[in-house]
Amino acid sequence: MWHEQRILVIQPGNNAESLRSGIEQVRSSFPTAQIVVLCTARLSQSALSIIDVNQVLVHCAIDETGLSDASERLLSLIELLKVEQFDQAIILPDGNRSPYPFAYVCYFAGIPVRLGVSCEFGGGVLSQCGVNIEEVLDRVQEAA
Repeated sequence: MWHEQRILVIQPGNNAESLRSGIEQVRSSFPTAQIVVLCTARLSQSALSIIDVNQVLVHCAIDETGLSDASERLLSLIELLKVEQFDQAIILPDGNRSPYPFAYVCYFAGIPVRLGVSCEFGGGVLSQCGVNIEEVLDRVQEAA
């Protein structure tokens, strides 16, 4: 049975322009997908203003510095993402911040495809990675 693909887009930090650009690229690659953004509370108003965003999630486990180190917050976020049943997660780049903490959360939440920008080895927790978001999205489309 066919279902509309649900894509979680994670924007670490507070870069509204990076989020807007990333959403445009994701929408171009996945024109019929439902796009849900996970971001900081500070970035949520910008996320809501992007026409291609279907839903915005804000959670206490994510803030301007990254993920909380409080285990109860992380477990709560993992449970929320499990319930949402995403088909894939795309972790947008944020300066020199590693995508791997967010990728592990998505892994534990059972999100089968996890994409991110990274030049470092992460033990396979990212399904696809590359030096920029365009390269990552191109690889996913080639594999489909």
